[in-house]
Amino acid sequence: MRKLCLAALMLWSCAQGASLTLYDDALRNGFGDSSWAQAADYDLFNPAPTYAGSADSIKFIARNWGGLQFIASGAEFNVADYQSLTFHINGGSAGGQKVQIYVCDNYSTTLSATYPVEALIAGGTIPKNAWATVTLDFDAVHMTYGTFNCLVIMDADGSNDAGGQPAVYIDQVVANARTTPIGNGGAVNVMVDISANVHPIDPLIFGVAFGDAARNAQIGYTVDRWGGNSTTRYNWQVDTDNKASDYLFLNEPEGSGAGLPANSTADQFISDALAAHAQPLLTIPTIGWTPKDRAKRPGFSIAKYGSQYNNECTINYFLGCDADAGDGYCDAGTNTTGHCNGGVITGNDPADTSISAPAIHFSASARVKAGWSMIGPRAVLIRNADGFIRRSSRSPISPRVDWFNKVLTVT
Repeated sequence: MRKLCLAALMLWSCAQGASLTLYDDALRNGFGDSSWAQAADYDLFNPAPTYAGSADSIKFIARNWGGLQFIASGAEFNVADYQSLTFHINGGSAGGQKVQIYVCDNYSTTLSATYPVEALIAGGTIPKNAWATVTLDFDAVHMTYGTFNCLVIMDADGSNDAGGQPAVYIDQVVANARTTPIGNGGAVNVMVDISANVHPIDPLIFGVAFGDAARNAQIGYTVDRWGGNSTTRYNWQVDTDNKASDYLFLNEPEGSGAGLPANSTADQFISDALAAHAQPLLTIPTIGWTPKDRAKRPGFSIAKYGSQYNNECTINYFLGCDADAGDGYCDAGTNTTGHCNGGVITGNDPADTSISAPAIHFSASARVKAGWSMIGPRAVLIRNADGFIRRSSRSPISPRVDWFNKVLTVT
């Protein structure tokens, strides 16, 4: 680990680090291509034009808000180690294209605002048949903390949807090593009137969802929430949930399966939260359906309901992926089973994945009460009943309001 210096009240690396190359003839340093632009609209190995003798450049036709996205999956780079991001751009035979960029982390978290590329070029436009340097100065845009691992370069003019804008060419994308300390933001005077509007603040407002145990202990969160789409149909007896729209409506067993139900992931979650001196907020499923066993089961079987646009292997390939687990979206021209209506699979059977089991849901609350009520003053006191579902043709399961009301009365 590098020694750190305290400079202008901000931490930065004492020794100048190395610059980080994202693209130079090819993607570098673990960055991969996760672009959403059409495949025909970009080429990462374009032979000409190139900048300063490079072998290849990136050719990009910007249309329909399409974008290039380069991600170093599994890596994190400290923003404070870098002074700026630069690359070279050529407008080809046209020039003046409208393209924008932003820096991000883990696909979606944006660390910078979205900036028009022309605003980052001396002269204010992408030149015709010439190269210009694009510079995003991290200090100037107040991007001086956090981590990043992705860059997006995308269309900024959706009006060119049909033919797209003339191609631009991009080369030598680099995050440049920091050479100066991060500046001091200056003194800020803060006045606190301790006599104004004095009232207690409930400590349970400082919560997190599915927090990391080590991080929880460090920060001191007062509430840790077990909830979300995958808990709506969670079966505590077999420790299995349904991922719902988060992931193909798949049933997925959790944990090792040993010692159930006492060793379920829900039980472990409660114990971990209490060990970190946090109050568990546990979702009690009340929808009336729950996974029927500890098997991985698809909600939209391709074998049963016909061809669909994607399956688990096309969207997330790994050894053992399920090519029968469809995404529920279909083309009636190729899917003639009668289940493809309006572009989605309809009439699928909830019994493919689940059993009707309101009693299991009700007993979950009773079990929590029996299992943890004697631990002490920080025992499980918060239970959140989940009987919500988006009523649509994509899920045949209906809410069970009667059980929702019953769980709420459990004390």
